[in-house]
Formats: sequence, structure tokens, C-alpha cells
Amino acid sequence: MTDSDKSAVKVHYICQTYVEKAVGRDGQVTLKIDKQFEHSTASEAQNRAEREVRSEKCAGVDA
Repeated sequence: MTDSDKSAVKVHYICQTYVEKAVGRDGQVTLKIDKQFEHSTASEAQNRAEREVRSEKCAGVDA
């Protein structure tokens, strides 16, 4: 790896939402990944997560 390769490293921050998914006849619920968003800063990903979690469909979110 050259010095120019090291400077080309780019970090991505992810916001990932989850929805509930019913499994089986007993009504057991699991979480399923719904949407993924890529951001250039941690604060952008966190802000997006805070907006997404307000959705009725959203069961959870990671940033």
C-alpha cells in the first residue's frame, strides 16, 4: 500500500432501519432490515436515524 492509497481511504457512516416481521403461526415477531442510508459524517447518520425512528413502520434503527 502506497501513501497515496492511504489518503484515499473514505469512511462511510450508516443509518439502518428495521421493521417487524411476523414469523410462524404463533405470531412470533422478528426484526428485518428495511432501509440503509450512507452518510459522510456520524452526525448526519445520527440525525437521519432520529428522523426515521419516528415513522410508524420503523421498529428500530442503528446509526
